[in-house]
Amino acid sequence: MRITQKRLDTMLEKPGPHKLSGLDLRGLSLENMDLSGADLQGANLQDANLQGVNLEGADLEGADLTGANLRHTNLKGVNIRGTIMPTGIVYK
Repeated sequence: MRITQKRLDTMLEKPGPHKLSGLDLRGLSLENMDLSGADLQGANLQDANLQGVNLEGADLEGADLTGANLRHTNLKGVNIRGTIMPTGIVYK
């Protein structure tokens, strides 16, 4: 399901952890958001701006991060099994 920036911002106003699994978040900005513990399984994050995002403990299994900006992103304890990273490498 394709999500607009406005809809995403509204969804993230509520306290987490957030359930964003399977959503199409291509090209959206999540800059400096707290997504610790979020469920992002299978999410499409191609070309998304994740700069400064706290993803500690998040589940990114099967997500697509091709071209995403991960500068200064906290990836501590993140599940990246089957995730396509910005460089196109798939972690198994």
